[in-house]
Amino acid sequence: MKYELDLLRVSCRNIGWAVRDVHLGIEVDLGDGAILCFQNADRDADCLIGFSGTPWHAHDHPSFSGAHGYYAEVDYRDLPAALNEGRVLICELESNGRTTDRWLVHRDFNDELKHLEDGERIIVRRAQTRLAAP
Repeated sequence: MKYELDLLRVSCRNIGWAVRDVHLGIEVDLGDGAILCFQNADRDADCLIGFSGTPWHAHDHPSFSGAHGYYAEVDYRDLPAALNEGRVLICELESNGRTTDRWLVHRDFNDELKHLEDGERIIVRRAQTRLAAP
C-alpha cells in the first residue's frame, strides 16, 4: 500500500511536528530523537512505517495486540491524530543506557513488558508537540 505522503505531511504539520521530505518518503520529528518515517517503494509490499535508526517497522496499517488476545488496527492516515491524542505511544528499548529499538504501541492494546530482558528498560511516552520548522 502506498502512503498518501501529502496528507500525512499536512496532518503532522498541523499538529506542530517538523516534517522533512526524504527520498521516497517523509520523516516526522516526534521529539527526543524519535523520527517516524513513512516510506513508499516501487512495490506496495515494501512500503513501510518505522523509526529512523531502529529495526522496528510496519507495513500498511499498524496493528497492536494485547495480552488477552484483543487487538486494534490504526489506519495510517489516522496515525498522526492517534499519536497526538495519546492513543498510540512511542515505546523505546534501552540497553546499557542506549536506545536500541523504538516502536509504536497502543495505549489499550499492548503486551510489551513480557519481552523485557535483564539489563534492559522500556520507556513508554507520548509524542511531543512542538512548532514545525519553517
